Amino acid sequence: MNEMFNHASGDAEQERKYFNKVIHEIVAYVKGHFATEERILLATKFSGYADHRKEHENFVQDILRNVRDYEAGKRFTLSAFTRFLRDWILSHIALVDKQYFEYFKRKAISNADVEKHHNESGVSASP
Repeated sequence: MNEMFNHASGDAEQERKYFNKVIHEIVAYVKGHFATEERILLATKFSGYADHRKEHENFVQDILRNVRDYEAGKRFTLSAFTRFLRDWILSHIALVDKQYFEYFKRKAISNADVEKHHNESGVSASP
């Protein structure tokens, strides 16, 4: 993202060339990151999975809408698009991802308590 800000020169032609070069990389990275995150959420039986996945789908659709608008010749500035990405990512991490951070923390504490109880009682928690 920092690289995108560095290429936000105000020169529409330079920004278009750069955007053409990186947009497919950005979409591929975002989709790969979300797929990994969603596999982890499913594997840990996170109850908010469906809502979390919907947030990801909406974000990808927003990116693709920006790309379609750009390709249709609508007004585009790299700095505005980069701010959109930055703001969404920061908001998503602070609000939405925090939900599963808390879930993982509670799950880890619960697992540690079970392990401690087994150790104290002399029962092995491992098969």
